Amino acid sequence: MTRRNALKWGCALLLPGCQGLFSKDQKAVETDIAGQLLKPLPQMQDGIRLDVFRADRHVGDPRIGESMWNSISQGGSLNPATIQSLNEHGFRFGTVPANPPVPLQTLILATNSNSAERTLHESFAFPTGEHAILDLMNLPEGQEVVIPGPEGNRPLTLHAAKAILRVRADKIEDGWARLEMVPEIHHGEVLSRPVAGEREWLMRYSQSVEPLYQLKFHVELNRGEMAVIGLNEQAKSPIGRWFFRNQLESLMERVMLIRLADVFAVRAESSG
Repeated sequence: MTRRNALKWGCALLLPGCQGLFSKDQKAVETDIAGQLLKPLPQMQDGIRLDVFRADRHVGDPRIGESMWNSISQGGSLNPATIQSLNEHGFRFGTVPANPPVPLQTLILATNSNSAERTLHESFAFPTGEHAILDLMNLPEGQEVVIPGPEGNRPLTLHAAKAILRVRADKIEDGWARLEMVPEIHHGEVLSRPVAGEREWLMRYSQSVEPLYQLKFHVELNRGEMAVIGLNEQAKSPIGRWFFRNQLESLMERVMLIRLADVFAVRAESSG
């Protein structure tokens, strides 16, 4: 018998409490075993990354005129009724492949931010099922507008107002996503307001929101493809001009290009 074993047994016979010096209690053993068990795999959630380009050019500039629109697939995969509604309200829409035509590449590469004629670029990454808020245009203070809705037209005087495009993204399959777009007017003071969540109402600080649901549309894009949204100048409705024409300074027109940059997986936050 070794000296360590002799001391251990002697301590056990004389002082039972001394046993804890040499052996672990049952709770400590269970803790060690638990630490060696396989940990649960992390939950993964699909994510979307969008590249957004805002191309500003003077009104009448041919670079955002018919030659540009003729180089893209106007209407994309939208149904005829949606295309007609967008056109009547002053919106023009199309899609382009991952290798865009030359007129679109020219717009994207003109990134001189020191000039009124410029293209601004932002990237947005967010989980599928969430929304990205894309600013389109600041509206003149005190502008009088008529907001269309299911219960009829409603006159409104705008303060601190912006034209917004709300984009929700959902993965369809690998490399494909469905983008749902809703034009909105945000105006007034920033206050704590109820906002509809996935399962319940949430309180968030925001301006008053006027969603134009009758202009909601969706498009399916493959990785690298782009949606192009701009002004239909022939429309009688002024709504398109709220979103795509600057009425504050020099007359500038904006074209928005939304590129599906990636569809990826992100680790979901643990509920524990």
